[in-house]
Amino acid sequence: MDNVLFAVGPLVVYKSACMIALGVLLCALCMLLLYRIRTGRKAAVLMLLFPAYILSLFFARLLHWYFTASAYSGFRQAMTDPYAGGFALSGVIIGCWLSAWLLKITGLIRNKNILLDCLAPGLCLLVLFIRLSNGFTGTMLGNKNITAPSLQWEPLVRKLTDPAGNVYYRLQVWLIEAVMMVILFAVCLICFHRFRNLKMLKPCTKAGNVARIFLIFFALSEVVTDSLRNDSVLMRFRFLHQLTPYSSFISLAQIFALVLLLAVFIYYLRCSILIDGFDRGHALSIALFLLCLVLMGATGEFCIQRYGMKQFLLSVRTWGYLSMIAGCIGIALIILKQYSNCRRS
Repeated sequence: MDNVLFAVGPLVVYKSACMIALGVLLCALCMLLLYRIRTGRKAAVLMLLFPAYILSLFFARLLHWYFTASAYSGFRQAMTDPYAGGFALSGVIIGCWLSAWLLKITGLIRNKNILLDCLAPGLCLLVLFIRLSNGFTGTMLGNKNITAPSLQWEPLVRKLTDPAGNVYYRLQVWLIEAVMMVILFAVCLICFHRFRNLKMLKPCTKAGNVARIFLIFFALSEVVTDSLRNDSVLMRFRFLHQLTPYSSFISLAQIFALVLLLAVFIYYLRCSILIDGFDRGHALSIALFLLCLVLMGATGEFCIQRYGMKQFLLSVRTWGYLSMIAGCIGIALIILKQYSNCRRS
C-alpha cells in the first residue's frame, strides 16, 4: 500500500503520519471533553498534554534506540532523524505518567489520578490510530506465513511477494490490536461514567481506577499481539545470550506489560490487605497470579519460540497461545477480584 499522501517539492506527507496526528488530536479532544465532565479546568489538560507529547516522543525513541542500536548510526540520529528506525509504544505510557507526576510535584494540579482517568480513553484512540498507521507502512505483520487457503482473506492477512516472485500471506497483527483498542475504548468510557461516584475503601483512591483498568487490558493486549508480530523489539542481553540463544524470547513490550500488571496487582493487593488484613484469600491470589505469569510467559511465549513446530495433538505453537490466553484471562480476573475487595458495598 502506498504510504505517500501527497508531495510538493521536497515536502512529502505520509498517510501513516496523518493517522498518528489524527490519533493525537482525538486523544486530546476526548480528554478535554471528559475532564470538563469532571468539572476540571481546560488549562490542566493542556498542561498535561504538551509535556506528555514531548516526553512520549523522547522515551519512545530512547527505548527503541537502546534495544535496536543497529538501526541507527548513533544516539544523535535516533534523537534528530524522524525517518530512521522506529518508536517503542511503551515510551508513550511512560511519558504520560511522568507528565502527570511532574504536574503533581510542581503543584499545578491537585489530583493527577483524575487527569489520568480522563486520559485513559484518549490513549485507546491514540493507540488505535497508531496501529491503523501500521497498515500504510506494512509493519506489524505476523511472524509466520498463513498457509491455510481458508484463512488467506483480506483484511485479516496481507498478500506479499518475495524477491523470487513467490506469493505468501502474513497475518495483519495491527488489525487485531486495533479491534482490541476499540473494545477497550468502550470499556474505559463505561468505567469512567460508572466509577465517577463510586466510593472506595481507604487507602484505595476514588480516582485512578479507570487508568489502572486501562493499563491492565492494554498490557494484556500487548502480551498477545507482540508475540505474533515479526518486528518485535527483543530484549537482548549479551551475558544471557552467551548461556543460551533463547534468552531474547521476550520482547520489550512484554516486559513492560509485565511491569504494568505487577504494579496494578500490587497496588490493589496492598489496599485489600490494609482493609481486611492478610488472609488465605490473599495468599491464594498471589499463588494464582504467579501461576498465570508462568502460563503466560514460560509455557506460552518460550514454548512458541523454541518448540513451535513440534506436534502434540496440536502444534506446540497452538498450545503456547492457548496457555498465554488462559494466563491473561486469569491475571485479569485476579486483579479485578482484588479491586472489588476495595469497593465500598
